[in-house]
Order: sequence, then structure tokens, then C-alpha cells
Amino acid sequence: MPASSGQQPKSSMPPKHTISGLKSPDDNPEPGLARFGPVYGEDTEANVKAKDSAWKHILEKSGVDEAERVYMRSIADIEQQALDSYDRAVVEKLKLKRGKEFRRMMVRDGCFFLQLSLHVLGAAELLDYSEQNPYFRKGSDSSSWIPAMFFVGNQIPCAVIRALMKQDFFKNVIDGGSKTGMWQRQRQRWTDEKDLTKLVLYQMVVEPELEKRVGFFSKSRHESRESAPSNILHALHSSLLGPGDNDPIYSEMKEFHDLEDGREDSDVKIPSAGELHKLGITLRKAKSNGITNIHFQNRVFWARLELPPLTIDSHTKDLLTSLAKHEQNLSESDREVTAYLRFMRDLAPTYKDFKILEKKGIIHVKDEELKRNMVHMLDNIVTTHKSSFTLNFRQTRRKITGYGGPPWRLISIALAVLTIVQTIFTVLSYFIPRK
Repeated sequence: MPASSGQQPKSSMPPKHTISGLKSPDDNPEPGLARFGPVYGEDTEANVKAKDSAWKHILEKSGVDEAERVYMRSIADIEQQALDSYDRAVVEKLKLKRGKEFRRMMVRDGCFFLQLSLHVLGAAELLDYSEQNPYFRKGSDSSSWIPAMFFVGNQIPCAVIRALMKQDFFKNVIDGGSKTGMWQRQRQRWTDEKDLTKLVLYQMVVEPELEKRVGFFSKSRHESRESAPSNILHALHSSLLGPGDNDPIYSEMKEFHDLEDGREDSDVKIPSAGELHKLGITLRKAKSNGITNIHFQNRVFWARLELPPLTIDSHTKDLLTSLAKHEQNLSESDREVTAYLRFMRDLAPTYKDFKILEKKGIIHVKDEELKRNMVHMLDNIVTTHKSSFTLNFRQTRRKITGYGGPPWRLISIALAVLTIVQTIFTVLSYFIPRK
């Protein structure tokens, strides 16, 4: 947000959501993790072989001698925009610049990323690989690549994705799925299952192309270029936060809110789900998604905490960890996911508390083993990443900790009723003569 007149922008505030490396060198990715883009250097021999296979397949299916030149030219048209998607420190450290080497990396890594995305989204048959291909044949487990695709700093710029999706190979895949109605069916399935990973991939890779071809439009798409994600991890971050994060009033409150106010009681925890029940505070699944839509309502006869639903699957730990690492590059007031994880850690410090959240439909876990490890997972992510409650979570905590609970509420109501009755009788005594 631009600084108002007379104010200088805070130099400590890093640019939002550019592709940047890990803040701590101790967090470097595992050697076997596939590399997308330049941030983490050269890939392993096995991953290079997979990329070569994907690129060779595109050249064969394109059916034109100059296919490679066409792809390189498509990246040249948006090359500066792609470079601008990387954090300035990354650009300077790696000496990234326009040229054939950068364009070739974007083409090969980008095409590999897109084929993995489409395979994860159920388009294996449309990719048209032979049954001998170990990476993209129908039935192969492409989901094992998801942690690498969302690893912080390991993203392909969205400008590159859009440029490559205009090419014939990818256009044919989108058209094939559109003709059979596959995309709409799959999208409804992922929505019903609350599969955030696939919904984000769909919204970033497939949905913009459907809009161009069949006039299909989804409210989930970012309407302005300013708010449009610059990379897939940014898109995941925005989807998890929900529409409330784009509220200009909330953004302004966050920017001008004094963070020191939150540090005074930084050790104060949210009561657990079991403790909230004892206080008479009910838990309810919010109707709208997004962690910025957490609300505490305190009425005369009841109090309620509304929380958005969260589905936990085999990739959730990796994705949440990547988001927490990504937020270490943001200002403290923008670390909403880390604050949310801390909030949930406080709500469910034990398995018994977690079961309460599950019973209320606030958390849905697809696997029993994941369910048992949920408490440890939340605690591990929170304790290994610097976190503090952001504005909305701090306000919610104050409302909860300031709630008096049913006994005091009943006494207050009783006293209020007695006071009213006494007042009525006092007034009536002036008008009704005594016998």
C-alpha cells in the first residue's frame, strides 16, 4: 500500500510474494527435491532425465520443426515480467538476466511443471504418453511431485505459465478436457472434497484458459492484475487466506496497527477447544472459507467462535510448512498463515481437543495416522517459525479471554432483571394508592 503524504515507506517491509529463497540457510531443500527455476541451482540427474522426457514429448507432439524456437520466443515476449517475479536479492545473488540461458530454463522447467500439474489434475490421457513412460503414463503417481511444486522459492512465474499455455500442445489438452466436460466435473469434485492443492493448480493453470475459450468465469479468479498471484505459492497463500485479505479496510488497519501492541501479551494463548466448551463458548464451522474469516460473537445469552473448515491430507504438512517459510520473508503483520497455525495449535493442544474440532466439521482429516500426528504437526511448524498473532487473531483472542463465561453472565442477567423489577415497583408505588 502506498505511503500517505508526509510518510516514508518502511524500509524493513519486503516486497510481497516475489519468488525468493529460504530465509535460513539451514532450511535448504533436500538434494532430491526437483528444481523449478534458478533459486536452488542444478537438479539431480534423475530429475533432469524426467524434464528431458517431458520436453522431448512436447517436441514430438508439436509436429513442427521450429517448435523449440516458438516456445523460446513466447518466453522472450514476457522475459522481463518473469525476471521481475523474482526477489531482487535473488536476482542480484544469482546474477539473473535476460538471455537464452534464462529463457531455456523457463521453457524446460515450465513445460515440466505444467505437464505435472495437468497430470495431477486428471489429464493423463489427454497428455498422450505411452504406457512405458515412468513419469506421465496413465496411473503413475504424479502427486509425489507436489511438495517440490509448492516448495518456497521453487516456483515458475505465472507470466511464464500463461505464455506456455498459449502453445498448441497445452491448448489441445485444455480443449480436450473442455469438450468432454471433464474440467467442470473435476472442479466440482475438488470443491466438494475441499482439495485446496488441486483447486489452486486448476485456478492457475486451467481456469484462465477456459475463460478464453468458452466464456467460463469463476468468482475464485483474481479480478485485478494487482491482486493476481505472481506464482503458485502466492496463489495457495491467497486461497488459504480467503477474500477477507483483499479487504482494503483490513489491509489499512494491518499496515498502521502498532505491532508492539501484540508483543505485550505474546505468550497469552487461546483457550483450548475443551476449555472453550467449559466457558460456554460454542464452536461452529464458518459458512465462508478463508482464515481471515475467523469471528468471535458474544451475545447476551450465548458466545460463539466461527472457524473456516480445513481439510488435512498427505500433502498438508509440506504445503503449510512452505507457506510458513514463505511468510518469514514477509512483514510480521502479513504472516497470516503462521498466525493461523499458532491459533489452531492453541485450540487443539491435545488429541481430545482436536476431536472436538473434527466433530464440529472445522477440521477434516482423510487418514487416521494423519489425525494422530495432527497435534504434533501444528506444534512443530509453529515452534520452528517465528510467529505472532496478526491483527484479526489478536482481536479475537482479546474477545475470548475477556469473555466472562456462563456463571457471571447468568448473575449479571439476574441482577439486571431484579433491578428492572425493583424500578417498576418503585414507579408503580407512586401511582397505586396503598389500602
